[in-house]
Amino acid sequence: MGAKIKRAGLAAYCYIGVKKLHGADYKIISDRIEAGTFLLTAAATRSNIILRNGSYHHLFALIDKLEEAGFKIRREK
Repeated sequence: MGAKIKRAGLAAYCYIGVKKLHGADYKIISDRIEAGTFLLTAAATRSNIILRNGSYHHLFALIDKLEEAGFKIRREK
C-alpha cells in the first residue's frame, strides 16, 4: 500500500509511483448476498443454521424483516 492513485475521468486512473510501498492489514467482508440466501433458505425450510464470521450490520434489513415475519434469530458476538 502507499501508491498514489487518482481518478482521471470516468474510466481512467492515474498511478503515481512512490519510492517504497508499505504493508497494510485489510479484512474482506463476508458475502452478504450468500449469507442472506442461507438465511432465507433456512427460513423457507424452517431449519436451524449457524452463520459464522458474518456481520449483522450487513444483514440488518433482511434480519429485521425475517423477525417481523416471526422467525427467531439469535445474534452472538
